[in-house]
Amino acid sequence: MKIDISAYMTSIRPYRWMKIHEMLSKTGLSFEIVIVGPIEADFELPPEIKFYKSNLKPSQCQHTAGMLCQSDKMLQIVDDINYEDGGIKSMYDALVKYDYAMSTCHYYLNNEDFSLKQNIAGLVIPYLPLLPVCGMFHRQAFLDAGGIDRRFLGVMGELDLYMRMSQLGYKTIFVDFICNENTEFQVKDQSSLCNKFWPVDRPAMVNLWSTDGNLYLVRNDIVRKYSNIDLLTVEQN
Repeated sequence: MKIDISAYMTSIRPYRWMKIHEMLSKTGLSFEIVIVGPIEADFELPPEIKFYKSNLKPSQCQHTAGMLCQSDKMLQIVDDINYEDGGIKSMYDALVKYDYAMSTCHYYLNNEDFSLKQNIAGLVIPYLPLLPVCGMFHRQAFLDAGGIDRRFLGVMGELDLYMRMSQLGYKTIFVDFICNENTEFQVKDQSSLCNKFWPVDRPAMVNLWSTDGNLYLVRNDIVRKYSNIDLLTVEQN
């Protein structure tokens, strides 16, 4: 059967997986959810959720999940995101119309509007392109950009990927819906990828996209691509 949407993520919160499943079910489209991570669910998964166990770094798990997607339309997600009803379907409809595009909802963090800061700086800087957050794109865009760069450990890899897509000419299309990331789950689990990996990954990201101390849509180094061999079992640094 043709799969309309492949959502993919790394996750340590199986209790959130059925909520993601519910949001995708509301689209009326066929879908799969590809999850790579260290913690298995203690309940029976529906056939749309495909889990692959891996204890490797989160960025490699995220890349691996992307490589395992079957659909032409890929939705990059995190397990603490909530899409407004109609948002995912609207993102899909936008991609049906355009080849060189990435679609996204307006990003909110803890119910605060961050949509004008959806760029590499996280600030309102007009000359920087606005980028997706948990956005949808064609599989070809993922492949053209080279997937996640293996130098990242746990964060910034998706942002770097969107920057590279933008550099290749893929335009960000905003749909009139909201996706809200709620950090209460991080507090509940006492686990935050940003807190753990930011000190290493953020400087790497800034260095890759800086010229004379300023951030631009110009990358300073090649993409260090993953080898497709043993992606689930051998960490590539």
